[in-house]
Amino acid sequence: MRRRAKLDPSAPAPEEVMLAEAIAGTRLAGLVCGALIGTGSRCNVHAARLEGRECALKIYKPRAIARHARRHAQPLAQYEYSMNLLYRARPALASHVAEPIDYLVTPRLQLFLQERLIGPLYYFWYQHASGADRERARAGIEALLEAAHSAGIYGLNLQALDLIVVADAAGEPIPKLFDFTDPARRAPHGWRLAGLATRLGLITPKRQDGRALAQLHDFRALERRLRRSGI
Repeated sequence: MRRRAKLDPSAPAPEEVMLAEAIAGTRLAGLVCGALIGTGSRCNVHAARLEGRECALKIYKPRAIARHARRHAQPLAQYEYSMNLLYRARPALASHVAEPIDYLVTPRLQLFLQERLIGPLYYFWYQHASGADRERARAGIEALLEAAHSAGIYGLNLQALDLIVVADAAGEPIPKLFDFTDPARRAPHGWRLAGLATRLGLITPKRQDGRALAQLHDFRALERRLRRSGI
Protein backbone atom coordinates (compact mmCIF):
# COMPACT_ATOMS: atom_id res chain seq x y z
CA MET A 1 0.00 0.00 0.00
CA ARG A 2 1.48 3.32 -1.08
CA ARG A 3 1.77 5.99 1.57
CA ARG A 4 0.68 9.52 0.71
CA ALA A 5 3.35 12.15 0.81
CA LYS A 6 2.97 14.46 3.77
CA LEU A 7 2.10 18.05 2.97
CA ASP A 8 4.41 20.69 4.37
CA PRO A 9 2.13 23.38 5.85
CA SER A 10 4.96 25.91 5.60
CA ALA A 11 5.43 25.34 1.85
CA PRO A 12 3.99 28.06 -0.41
CA ALA A 13 0.80 27.24 -2.32
CA PRO A 14 1.19 26.55 -6.07
CA GLU A 15 -0.60 29.82 -6.86
CA GLU A 16 1.93 31.74 -4.77
CA VAL A 17 4.84 30.00 -6.53
CA MET A 18 3.39 30.97 -9.92
CA LEU A 19 2.89 34.52 -8.68
CA ALA A 20 6.51 34.85 -7.55
CA GLU A 21 7.71 33.61 -10.94
CA ALA A 22 5.32 35.89 -12.84
CA ILE A 23 6.24 39.15 -11.08
CA ALA A 24 10.01 38.59 -10.96
CA GLY A 25 11.74 41.36 -12.89
CA THR A 26 8.51 43.29 -13.55
CA ARG A 27 7.20 46.57 -12.12
CA LEU A 28 5.31 44.44 -9.57
CA ALA A 29 8.42 42.63 -8.31
CA GLY A 30 7.95 44.18 -4.85
CA LEU A 31 4.40 42.83 -4.47
CA VAL A 32 3.86 40.86 -1.25
CA CYS A 33 0.97 38.38 -1.34
CA GLY A 34 -0.86 37.71 1.91
CA ALA A 35 -3.84 35.71 3.09
CA LEU A 36 -6.71 34.58 0.89
CA ILE A 37 -9.63 36.93 1.63
CA GLY A 38 -12.13 35.88 -1.03
CA THR A 39 -12.80 33.42 -3.79
CA GLY A 40 -15.25 33.21 -6.66
CA SER A 41 -15.81 31.59 -10.02
CA ARG A 42 -13.36 33.94 -11.77
CA CYS A 43 -10.58 34.58 -9.30
CA ASN A 44 -9.04 34.19 -5.88
CA VAL A 45 -8.52 37.40 -3.94
CA HIS A 46 -5.58 37.89 -1.58
CA ALA A 47 -4.63 40.64 0.80
CA ALA A 48 -1.45 42.14 -0.63
CA ARG A 49 1.00 44.97 -0.19
CA LEU A 50 2.83 47.01 -2.80
CA GLU A 51 5.29 49.75 -1.85
CA GLY A 52 3.75 49.99 1.61
CA ARG A 53 0.18 50.19 0.34
CA GLU A 54 -2.44 47.62 1.31
CA CYS A 55 -4.18 46.19 -1.77
CA ALA A 56 -6.55 43.50 -2.94
CA LEU A 57 -4.91 41.10 -5.39
CA LYS A 58 -7.11 39.21 -7.85
CA ILE A 59 -5.48 36.12 -9.36
CA TYR A 60 -7.68 34.83 -12.17
CA LYS A 61 -8.54 31.18 -12.64
CA PRO A 62 -7.52 29.46 -15.90
CA ARG A 63 -11.10 28.57 -16.82
CA ALA A 64 -12.24 32.19 -16.42
CA ILE A 65 -9.31 33.40 -18.52
CA ALA A 66 -10.15 30.93 -21.29
CA ARG A 67 -13.86 31.79 -21.20
CA HIS A 68 -13.14 35.50 -21.42
CA ALA A 69 -10.68 34.99 -24.29
CA ARG A 70 -13.44 33.47 -26.42
CA ARG A 71 -15.34 36.78 -26.29
CA HIS A 72 -12.69 39.49 -25.96
CA ALA A 73 -9.34 40.20 -27.55
CA GLN A 74 -8.20 42.05 -24.42
CA PRO A 75 -6.89 39.71 -21.66
CA LEU A 76 -9.17 39.37 -18.65
CA ALA A 77 -6.87 41.17 -16.17
CA GLN A 78 -6.36 44.09 -18.55
CA TYR A 79 -10.07 44.19 -19.36
CA GLU A 80 -11.18 44.43 -15.74
CA TYR A 81 -8.47 47.00 -14.99
CA SER A 82 -9.59 49.16 -17.93
CA MET A 83 -13.26 48.86 -16.96
CA ASN A 84 -12.48 49.78 -13.36
CA LEU A 85 -10.41 52.74 -14.62
CA LEU A 86 -13.32 53.87 -16.81
CA TYR A 87 -15.62 54.06 -13.78
CA ARG A 88 -13.02 55.65 -11.54
CA ALA A 89 -12.28 58.40 -14.07
CA ARG A 90 -15.85 59.73 -13.76
CA PRO A 91 -16.05 62.19 -10.81
CA ALA A 92 -19.66 61.20 -10.06
CA LEU A 93 -18.65 57.54 -9.82
CA ALA A 94 -15.18 57.72 -8.30
CA SER A 95 -16.33 57.63 -4.67
CA HIS A 96 -18.41 54.51 -5.33
CA VAL A 97 -15.74 52.27 -6.86
CA ALA A 98 -12.46 50.76 -5.71
CA GLU A 99 -9.35 52.38 -7.16
CA PRO A 100 -7.58 50.32 -9.85
CA ILE A 101 -3.83 50.09 -9.19
CA ASP A 102 -2.18 47.83 -11.77
CA TYR A 103 -2.44 44.56 -13.66
CA LEU A 104 -0.11 41.97 -15.14
CA VAL A 105 -0.63 39.46 -17.93
CA THR A 106 1.84 36.61 -18.48
CA PRO A 107 1.53 33.31 -20.38
CA ARG A 108 0.83 31.47 -17.11
CA LEU A 109 -0.86 34.02 -14.89
CA GLN A 110 -3.12 37.06 -14.96
CA LEU A 111 -3.57 39.34 -11.97
CA PHE A 112 -5.20 42.65 -11.10
CA LEU A 113 -4.32 44.91 -8.16
CA GLN A 114 -7.02 47.08 -6.69
CA GLU A 115 -7.62 49.27 -3.67
CA ARG A 116 -8.52 47.09 -0.71
CA LEU A 117 -11.93 48.10 0.57
CA ILE A 118 -12.49 47.52 4.28
CA GLY A 119 -16.06 46.74 5.24
CA PRO A 120 -18.76 44.07 5.04
CA LEU A 121 -20.31 42.82 1.84
CA TYR A 122 -23.61 44.55 1.18
CA TYR A 123 -25.75 41.47 1.89
CA PHE A 124 -24.29 40.94 5.37
CA TRP A 125 -24.26 44.66 6.18
CA TYR A 126 -27.92 44.96 5.21
CA GLN A 127 -29.02 42.32 7.73
CA HIS A 128 -27.93 44.47 10.69
CA ALA A 129 -28.25 48.02 9.35
CA SER A 130 -30.83 50.46 10.67
CA GLY A 131 -33.74 51.47 8.50
CA ALA A 132 -32.25 54.93 8.00
CA ASP A 133 -28.86 53.51 6.95
CA ARG A 134 -30.56 51.10 4.56
CA GLU A 135 -32.41 53.97 2.90
CA ARG A 136 -29.21 56.01 2.58
CA ALA A 137 -27.38 53.06 1.04
CA ARG A 138 -30.24 52.40 -1.40
CA ALA A 139 -30.25 56.06 -2.43
CA GLY A 140 -26.49 55.87 -2.95
CA ILE A 141 -26.81 52.85 -5.22
CA GLU A 142 -29.57 54.50 -7.24
CA ALA A 143 -27.43 57.64 -7.61
CA LEU A 144 -24.50 55.48 -8.70
CA LEU A 145 -26.61 53.84 -11.39
CA GLU A 146 -27.97 57.18 -12.62
CA ALA A 147 -24.47 58.70 -12.75
CA ALA A 148 -23.14 55.69 -14.67
CA HIS A 149 -25.91 55.89 -17.25
CA SER A 150 -25.38 59.64 -17.63
CA ALA A 151 -21.75 58.81 -18.47
CA GLY A 152 -22.81 56.13 -20.97
CA ILE A 153 -21.68 53.26 -18.73
CA TYR A 154 -23.87 50.17 -18.41
CA GLY A 155 -23.55 46.67 -17.01
CA LEU A 156 -22.96 47.57 -13.37
CA ASN A 157 -22.48 44.53 -11.19
CA LEU A 158 -25.31 45.30 -8.77
CA GLN A 159 -25.30 42.15 -6.69
CA ALA A 160 -25.37 41.93 -2.92
CA LEU A 161 -22.08 40.04 -2.73
CA ASP A 162 -20.33 42.33 -5.22
CA LEU A 163 -20.72 45.55 -3.22
CA ILE A 164 -18.74 46.44 -0.11
CA VAL A 165 -20.09 48.98 2.36
CA VAL A 166 -17.41 51.42 3.51
CA ALA A 167 -18.01 54.09 6.14
CA ASP A 168 -16.90 57.58 5.11
CA ALA A 169 -15.30 60.13 7.46
CA ALA A 170 -18.72 61.07 8.82
CA GLY A 171 -19.72 57.43 9.34
CA GLU A 172 -22.12 57.38 6.40
CA PRO A 173 -22.39 54.00 4.62
CA ILE A 174 -21.02 54.09 1.05
CA PRO A 175 -21.67 50.99 -1.10
CA LYS A 176 -18.69 50.50 -3.43
CA LEU A 177 -18.21 48.37 -6.52
CA PHE A 178 -15.13 46.22 -6.80
CA ASP A 179 -16.08 43.79 -9.57
CA PHE A 180 -16.11 44.90 -13.21
CA THR A 181 -17.16 42.17 -15.61
CA ASP A 182 -18.67 41.99 -19.07
CA PRO A 183 -21.41 44.64 -19.57
CA ALA A 184 -23.28 42.24 -21.85
CA ARG A 185 -23.13 39.40 -19.35
CA ARG A 186 -26.68 39.47 -17.99
CA ALA A 187 -29.89 38.24 -19.51
CA PRO A 188 -33.19 37.53 -17.74
CA HIS A 189 -33.16 34.13 -16.06
CA GLY A 190 -34.58 31.35 -18.16
CA TRP A 191 -35.02 33.47 -21.30
CA ARG A 192 -33.74 31.13 -24.00
CA LEU A 193 -34.16 33.71 -26.74
CA ALA A 194 -32.19 36.36 -24.83
CA GLY A 195 -29.61 36.71 -27.60
CA LEU A 196 -32.26 37.37 -30.23
CA ALA A 197 -34.16 39.70 -27.91
CA THR A 198 -30.99 41.70 -27.32
CA ARG A 199 -30.34 42.05 -31.04
CA LEU A 200 -33.93 43.19 -31.58
CA GLY A 201 -33.58 45.82 -28.86
CA LEU A 202 -36.10 44.18 -26.53
CA ILE A 203 -33.34 43.82 -23.94
CA THR A 204 -31.15 46.88 -23.55
CA PRO A 205 -28.22 47.49 -21.18
CA LYS A 206 -30.27 50.12 -19.38
CA ARG A 207 -33.15 47.70 -18.85
CA GLN A 208 -30.74 45.04 -17.63
CA ASP A 209 -29.32 47.46 -15.06
CA GLY A 210 -32.83 48.41 -13.99
CA ARG A 211 -33.67 44.75 -13.54
CA ALA A 212 -30.49 44.19 -11.50
CA LEU A 213 -31.38 47.15 -9.26
CA ALA A 214 -34.92 45.86 -8.76
CA GLN A 215 -33.60 42.41 -7.79
CA LEU A 216 -30.75 43.63 -5.58
CA HIS A 217 -32.75 43.20 -2.37
CA ASP A 218 -34.45 39.95 -3.35
CA PHE A 219 -32.06 37.78 -1.37
CA ARG A 220 -33.90 34.45 -1.77
CA ALA A 221 -31.77 32.97 -4.56
CA LEU A 222 -28.60 34.28 -2.93
CA GLU A 223 -29.53 32.76 0.43
CA ARG A 224 -30.17 29.40 -1.22
CA ARG A 225 -26.64 29.51 -2.66
CA LEU A 226 -25.21 30.50 0.71
CA ARG A 227 -27.00 27.61 2.43
CA ARG A 228 -25.65 25.17 -0.15
CA SER A 229 -22.17 26.54 0.55
CA GLY A 230 -22.68 26.10 4.28
CA ILE A 231 -22.42 29.85 5.01
